[in-house]
Amino acid sequence: MDENVTKVIVKYETMVVEDDLFDQFISVCEKAREPNQALMEAAQFTEENGF
Repeated sequence: MDENVTKVIVKYETMVVEDDLFDQFISVCEKAREPNQALMEAAQFTEENGF
């Protein structure tokens, strides 16, 4: 079990995406607008409650 722990952690702590998916993600991020009030309140709620 101890031998597999490191392999499992490495497997799930990283993520590999295809170049075109990464480019699409960056494109969407660059076009994103400022967060609205509901999103800001949700973020504050999660932070205050330790999520």
